[in-house]
Amino acid sequence: APLARIIVERGPRPEDLIRVWADGDDVAVDLERVRIPRPPKSPRVRRQRAEASVAKIAEAIGDLTERIEAEDATPVVGALRAEAARLITETHAPTFWDEPDSARSVLRRIYQLEHVLDRLEGLRRRTSGLAEMARQMRLNRDRRRVPELREALGELEDSLLVTMLELEGAVDATGAPAAIRVVPIGAHSGEWAAELLGMYTAWAERTGRDVRHSGDPAETTITIDGFSSFDLLAGEAGLHRRVLPDRDVLLARVIVAQANSAHAEGQDAGENGGTVVRVYEQGRRQSVRDPRTGVRVGNVPAVLRDGRIDAFLRAYLRDARRALGETS
Repeated sequence: APLARIIVERGPRPEDLIRVWADGDDVAVDLERVRIPRPPKSPRVRRQRAEASVAKIAEAIGDLTERIEAEDATPVVGALRAEAARLITETHAPTFWDEPDSARSVLRRIYQLEHVLDRLEGLRRRTSGLAEMARQMRLNRDRRRVPELREALGELEDSLLVTMLELEGAVDATGAPAAIRVVPIGAHSGEWAAELLGMYTAWAERTGRDVRHSGDPAETTITIDGFSSFDLLAGEAGLHRRVLPDRDVLLARVIVAQANSAHAEGQDAGENGGTVVRVYEQGRRQSVRDPRTGVRVGNVPAVLRDGRIDAFLRAYLRDARRALGETS
């Protein structure tokens, strides 16, 4: 009877153990769950996993190397190198300093070009060093530095995106800082305007630029100073539309102007006040898209919180340059 009750009430599994023992004049029965420990992984399995991890990262490093080489071969980089060589030749002329203002302008431009071209070359050297590190790890079957290798690869990928953007912006760059003002449209768009300003602040900090906030709390204005900041951000001028989960829409207008280091005044980026620059969908379908270029990003927090707007900036620069070439 005790055995029958256990079978009916507790439902033993095939691997369970029924224990039967004498309890005085009675027979006692109990069910014991048997847990079979997993066999320890053999050293060979651990080595195979280590080799697979390093091999996967090595493959990603190879892909990154190909992307750097492809960027180095673009017409944009070729044009920047040719311009730098031409300007350096000008500095050798005996009459170069006859017009000091013009000479200083040439030297500033050479510095800009060498800065961004050196960044691309630096990426190539760092990626080559990372590939050698991965090769040594595979030879030694050493997995201890895999997290370090993975982190370094992520940093290089991010640096390449920033460098690609700066290469695009270096063409015909003014070198001026950018003053960004965000104006809420409607009674409920104040927080949306502040979030957009935070997005630009995050982008500036991530790309190594200086950010200065307006002294007046009522003025939602920041000045971003760094390589080609105005040229890169000029296309952000216009309407930014946020679509909430309940399909309500928030609007804010972004105004971009050239600025000096002291105050946010200067030339406006253009009459784009009514142009929709981006749509931030936060309903059932999460995405950020630019209706002008067709670029779409699925990670909304990465755009708004981390300032990852590089793909949008680069696409706009390319389209604007292509349109300029067609009209000239």
